[in-house]
Amino acid sequence: MKMRAIYPGTFDPVTYGHIDLIKRARKIFDEVIVAVAHNPGKGPLFTVEERVALRNSSMRCATLKSGVLPGLCATATMTSSAILRARLMRSM
Repeated sequence: MKMRAIYPGTFDPVTYGHIDLIKRARKIFDEVIVAVAHNPGKGPLFTVEERVALRNSSMRCATLKSGVLPGLCATATMTSSAILRARLMRSM
C-alpha cells in the first residue's frame, strides 16, 4: 500500500513556502496529492483551473498529483486513502 499525503489549500498563488512543504512531504510519502480548494468567499486572484496549472508548472514529478478539491478536506482525505494532511507538517 502506498503512503499518501494530501495537501489542501487555495494556493492563490503558489508560494515558495508551499513548494518547500511539498518537497519535504515527497521525501516522506510515496505520493503527495495537492488539492486546490475552490473558495469564492476569499476572492481569489486566479481561477481554480489557473491555480492547478500554476502548481503543475512549478513542480513536475511522477509522485505528485494535483487537482481541484471537490468538497470537504476530510472527504477528500478518506477517498484518496491519504494517511496525513500535509498542512500538519508545517511545524516539523
